[in-house]
Amino acid sequence: MVWSCTYGFCQTGAGNYFAGTGYIALYRIETVFKRLWAVLYSRLIWWVIWSATEELTFNGYALPRLRLITGKTWVAVLGVGFGWALQHSFLPFINVKHAIWLLITFFPLTIAIQLVYLKYRRLFPLIIGHWAMDFFSVVFLLKIG
Repeated sequence: MVWSCTYGFCQTGAGNYFAGTGYIALYRIETVFKRLWAVLYSRLIWWVIWSATEELTFNGYALPRLRLITGKTWVAVLGVGFGWALQHSFLPFINVKHAIWLLITFFPLTIAIQLVYLKYRRLFPLIIGHWAMDFFSVVFLLKIG
C-alpha cells in the first residue's frame, strides 16, 4: 500500500513499487509541510505589511516625486514601474532567466497599477487589490507546489 500525499492530505493506493514503505510517505509529508509553512509564513504574516508598504512607497511616494522632478508623467511612470518590477523579479531568485521573465511580466502590471492611481488618486483600493493578488499567488503556489 502506498501513500499518495498532497499538502498533508494522504490517500492510499496500490500497485506502486514503493509498496510497504512508510518512509516515502512521511518524507513527502514533511517536505510538503516545510513548503507549506514557508508559503504561509511569507504570505499570511508579511503580505499585509508588504502590500501596503509597496503601494505607499511606489505610488504614494516615488511616483509623485519623480513626476515633480522630471516634469513628465510618462518618465515617472516608466521609472517607478521599472524599479517596482525589478524588485519583484528577484523574489524568488531561481536563475537569471527566471528573473528576466518576472521583470518582463511584472512591468506591464506595475504600469497599469500606476495609471489607476494617477486616475483616481486613492491608495487604499490599490492596497486591497494588492492584497488580493498576493492571496491568489499563494493559492497558485500551493496548487502547483
